[in-house]
Amino acid sequence: MNRNARTQETFTMVPQASSRRSTRGRGKKSLPRRLLTLLATAGLAASAALAAPPGMDYHDASGARVYGGTWYQFHNPSADPTQVIFANAKQGFSVIWDGDGIVHGIQLSPNGQHVAFLETLFEEDVSSATATYSDVVPGTRGKDTVNHYYENTVLHVLTLQGVEVHRDDFVRRFAWHPGGEHLAYITGDFLEGGVGFAPTGVYFYQLKGRGNPWPIHNRALDLTFSPVDQELYLYDPSHASGPVVRFNPKYRQIEGTSRQGIYFSPGGTFYYAPSYDGSGLRLFLTEGDQEITREPGFLDSNRLAYSTPRYWLDDSQLVIDRANSDGDWLLNVDSGQVIEPGGFVLGVDTATKPGNNLRLLTNGTLTSVSQDSLPRSTPTRTSLAAPF
Repeated sequence: MNRNARTQETFTMVPQASSRRSTRGRGKKSLPRRLLTLLATAGLAASAALAAPPGMDYHDASGARVYGGTWYQFHNPSADPTQVIFANAKQGFSVIWDGDGIVHGIQLSPNGQHVAFLETLFEEDVSSATATYSDVVPGTRGKDTVNHYYENTVLHVLTLQGVEVHRDDFVRRFAWHPGGEHLAYITGDFLEGGVGFAPTGVYFYQLKGRGNPWPIHNRALDLTFSPVDQELYLYDPSHASGPVVRFNPKYRQIEGTSRQGIYFSPGGTFYYAPSYDGSGLRLFLTEGDQEITREPGFLDSNRLAYSTPRYWLDDSQLVIDRANSDGDWLLNVDSGQVIEPGGFVLGVDTATKPGNNLRLLTNGTLTSVSQDSLPRSTPTRTSLAAPF
């Protein structure tokens, strides 16, 4: 397919939940169950590194929706998981990308001008010269079998008309700057277990001018731009100054910080660190980097501590993917109170009043639900801190 061609398709549709360069041609194929399991383990299904609701490959802004075939396929098995789809009220649905691999992690740029996403390509039984990783299966009589695989996760950046403006290979995490004019990403080699990759570099790319990306750091496991100071924060547990460092674009250098996590609430009052090593979600008060997760009774380890945080709904409410469940929790970090919406939270419904109505996806149907009407736990404490 011509990547730059915009094709119109009609869907009977209710939205559902859900460096090296490769030039090798591939026909479309379903990824093996083995790789899909590995992708889920590595965070494809609910990566905390993505600011938009990432578990469903979906982003909504100003009435325009951008989502992927993996998201649409959640309740529509005939959907094509290789596609990226753009939709708005005036133009209907348009397929703006139709590739060879599984698309995921779709994020619309904050200024609404571009969409970025990851495309995972996988092939079994390749030659040792082509393979990106291998495994050994013990055999009889000392004759082991060596299996070779090709895996590549490609970052694509497109206009909403489907014109590709940037791509790079072996990208594992990416994040948009709040202004939408540049983004940063981590490259790495596929690795079974842990976060799913061994980092090889961190890059900063400016869309204006479309030059080469800047290499800014040699390794990191995660990254995001802070909504408070709009600077890029990296999670690098191997760094001598501590696990969280900051990129200074003026001097193009990495600076140490006292932070323990990189995901700040919109007003900067709180931040969290996802579970990178199986130790559980950690929450902090930004002032003094005070950890609040370990307070007795604050997080039930069987419910919240080992679930995946998805994004901040506001300065104190964190949307958390319910482990082994079809939906989210809404945690008030300030009070410890938990709301159970009964579906996936896709943000606040700004078209209705009062402003505490949630856009909720339940059994494939989008609804607007007041937070006041939802089941909730008893707060574990009074307010912890006033915003600053």
